[in-house]
Amino acid sequence: MNERINSVRKILEIEDLDGLLVCTAHNIAYLTGFFGFSTHERDGYVLITQKNTYVLTSPLYSEGVRTAINNDTVSIIELSPAKKLTTVIQELVDAQNVKTIGFEEHLTYYEYERFKKLKNTKLKLVSELIETVREIKSGDELEKIKKACKLTDDTF
Repeated sequence: MNERINSVRKILEIEDLDGLLVCTAHNIAYLTGFFGFSTHERDGYVLITQKNTYVLTSPLYSEGVRTAINNDTVSIIELSPAKKLTTVIQELVDAQNVKTIGFEEHLTYYEYERFKKLKNTKLKLVSELIETVREIKSGDELEKIKKACKLTDDTF
């Protein structure tokens, strides 16, 4: 997981971004190893900055996220009516001096309008940034692909 997030951080530098807001379930699963978010609902977000990684979700998912991730380098933040998403993100970007946040094209218009109101922070659409990272397979991923191919061959 850390290798994948570090790959994203390298691209953030190239793209001149201070952070990235990830909102799609499949990209969150790829980055964190947590596969419990619905692909039809917005159950959580991941905010990656140059120094930290945050998973923002409701208390319904936080224990599952904590169990699946089991990594001290990722902070899990529970959202609630008292702890709203935009307020939490504003606090995080202020604390880390984040000026430009990339966002996936899958952000809804409503979400975009809310995030656009972040103070002292600019939003920038990044097209398929995580997908670009996903294209290059690690040694571990290649081994898993080989095992899957062997299992398929054996089955046929």
